[in-house]
Amino acid sequence: TGAYMSSSLDAAIDMDITELQDSLRTGGNEALTAQVKERLQVGPNGPMYYLLQDPKGKVIAGNIPPAHGGEGRFDLKVPRSNAPSVAVHAHGVILSDSEYLMVGVDAVPGREMHKLIVRVFGWSSAISLVLAFAGGALVSHNLLLRIETISRAARDIMAGDFSRRIPARSTADELDHLVASLNAMLERNESAMESVRQVSNDIAHDLRTPLTRLRQ
Repeated sequence: TGAYMSSSLDAAIDMDITELQDSLRTGGNEALTAQVKERLQVGPNGPMYYLLQDPKGKVIAGNIPPAHGGEGRFDLKVPRSNAPSVAVHAHGVILSDSEYLMVGVDAVPGREMHKLIVRVFGWSSAISLVLAFAGGALVSHNLLLRIETISRAARDIMAGDFSRRIPARSTADELDHLVASLNAMLERNESAMESVRQVSNDIAHDLRTPLTRLRQ
């Protein structure tokens, strides 16, 4: 975010420098000076800051104190009357006629925006984490309840209640598919147990008659 803010400030400064250089090419020093002074009349106290110096370092126009005349990007403090100095992000260039031009922009709003974005991102991340933990806890709780339901049904079946079935929730999820498979298996097991019971009853009945006759 900080890099994006800095690149945005640089883009605004470079655009202004390009327009001023075009004025110098088309209208000479007078047109350039007029353009700088016109911009200063619109915003003498910022947020844009300008400095135009002749080759000897004399200030022609501007609301920035005289500078060293070097090219490149700078961060500097610009003093103001009856107010604290302001942080300015600036770019200085040497023009074709050896004059020096520096254009800057108030960096405080960009920094404040950066802080605001970081703060909002921090809060949104914290809220997302809380919601994720809450959602995970809810899903885990529901999953444990369904597993306990399956376990309770299994304990009843092991205790001898072969007609017991596991209730489904009709959610068509993996657990519902598992429950359907288990219930189908229990149906077959109950049918098998019923068949074994019937065969046992038949054998007992068939044996009961000969034994009675032998006893008599």
